[in-house]
Formats: sequence, structure tokens, C-alpha cells
Amino acid sequence: VYDGSVTVTACHFEKTSVRVVHGSISGQEESARKAEELASTLVAVDLKHVLVFTDGLLVNGSQCALGMAKALPQHVAVTGGLAGDGAAFVSTAVGHNTPGVTGTIVMVGFYGTSLKIGYGSV
Repeated sequence: VYDGSVTVTACHFEKTSVRVVHGSISGQEESARKAEELASTLVAVDLKHVLVFTDGLLVNGSQCALGMAKALPQHVAVTGGLAGDGAAFVSTAVGHNTPGVTGTIVMVGFYGTSLKIGYGSV
């Protein structure tokens, strides 16, 4: 966790394909439905992993995870997180190829047989 910072990620793969989907959400009550809708568009035989980033205020993380679990095959790992603004709880933003905006969910699907995923938490 890094307060007062921005995180930017760039990746390049030789044998793995990547697909990004994103959508807008206007309130926490839409979290499960919107997550399921977006995740279902990523499903393919060779989908290995989904990395998700969401607005930390307008998205209910638990409901988002439930919606994704409903849409994704059981063998597909999911990691990611919710954007935050420290203790302010005023505004968070997420973007894909655009400046971050509020109410955004971004999911990155990773595909291929050569990909190995590892993750952990403390």
C-alpha cells in the first residue's frame, strides 16, 4: 500500500495474449452484475488469469468478486484491487488508455498455455 501515489503497469509477453475490457458503474448495487457481465466477455478456452482494478468507492469488492466467480471458469485465477484515496473516501479513479475516471472497472484477461501465474498476500 502506497499512500499519495499512482501505480502504472506495462507488460510485454512473447507467448501470451492479453485482452482488456472495461465498464462504468454508478453504484455499489451494480457491482456483482457489472463484474459478471465484463468477466463473461473474457472467457475463452485458454484464459488463465484475470487482473481487475476497480473504483474503490463505487464498487463493492466482495460483490465484484462474486460476480466474477459466477462468470469465470473455476481454474481461472483472479487478482487485483480497489483504488483508494487514503482515509478521505472522496474520490477514486481507474483508467485504461485514458486518464482515470470514477466509476470504472478494468479487467485484463491473460491467455495462453505458456503463462504461469503466482500471487500472494501478507
